[in-house]
Amino acid sequence: MVSHDPERSGEPKRSDPDPSGPESGMRPVRYRAGAAGESWRCVHMAVPEPGGLLVSACGRWFRPERMEQAAGGMPCVACVQALAAAERGEARQRLVDEHGEDGLPR
Repeated sequence: MVSHDPERSGEPKRSDPDPSGPESGMRPVRYRAGAAGESWRCVHMAVPEPGGLLVSACGRWFRPERMEQAAGGMPCVACVQALAAAERGEARQRLVDEHGEDGLPR
């Protein structure tokens, strides 16, 4: 088992995640076996970015050659929270669009 810590490996980390970004191409990924310790192999929801890197909903950047498509596994809690927050924001905006800020039908 590799005790490699991706946080200290020079993996870039995005400081301004935009989980509401393009969902086309969003896919579950995790570190390949041997690329990181098992505790780091949670499943992130990521999209490809220009330049070839993958960016996850939680704001982490990954090199594609170190990742694999995930069919299942423990999800990244921060990805789940970011996607849920984006969904809540979209749902709120739909309500505002339909009913206005006061909640009354237009």
